Amino acid sequence: MRPYINNLPKRSIVKSLVANIGEENLSLFTVTGSVDCILWGVVTTVLADTGAGLTLAFFNLWDGSSEVEITDNAGATITNLPAGSIIAKTDVATAVATLIDSTNGAITEDATYLDFRKLFNITAKVGATTTVRFSYTAAGQASGAIQFFIEYLPRSQGASVI
Repeated sequence: MRPYINNLPKRSIVKSLVANIGEENLSLFTVTGSVDCILWGVVTTVLADTGAGLTLAFFNLWDGSSEVEITDNAGATITNLPAGSIIAKTDVATAVATLIDSTNGAITEDATYLDFRKLFNITAKVGATTTVRFSYTAAGQASGAIQFFIEYLPRSQGASVI
């Protein structure tokens, strides 16, 4: 286990799902420089949709003109996730975000005894505002809320997350 993993600075923000039909992008955190980080969200109000569901949920970076996947944009289905459920980056960027559904309780473990949250690096684009986003597609009117967290370790001079 990495010795610093439990002592990283932490930021959090609560975001409500937008009640529009189609793709939505929730801006979460702004990154400057290069940071090692852990990223996850905890559902605080059940995630609902009046249509066929909330799909294609994923984390990504946005620099104002292009998107870089943090988790695969094929996305996870997050329809009806109850409060207490977790959405997390636990694998490489080509893997879908992990959902830990609190409906029946759950355990999450790794054979290597590491934290279920995946440590990864973000390097901001020079000369642009680089934002961590959570994106999803709603078939109907979406509702619900998620508290997102990022823990980070600055790796370059002046690196930060706000």
